[in-house]
Amino acid sequence: SSCATQTRSATHTCWFRIEFPHNFSAMASLDYSAGSMLIEMCQPSSSFFGFMGVSSAIMFANLGAAYGTAKSGVGISSMGVMRPD
Repeated sequence: SSCATQTRSATHTCWFRIEFPHNFSAMASLDYSAGSMLIEMCQPSSSFFGFMGVSSAIMFANLGAAYGTAKSGVGISSMGVMRPD
């Protein structure tokens, strides 16, 4: 079944779809009427979750870099204290 005829449920994953005519040889004369192009808009919360995912990825990447730098600094400092030669 096509995305346009399905009802939106918890398992519905088709949020964005464009239908073009099957005759690609006539690309110059495409008719963009209501039947030839169908665009379903995303839910308003999808952009929120997308930006939250990006910001959490940046946050965890920076925390990992800071942890690795601190652990390396502690190792170099302890090596300098234990073996000053």
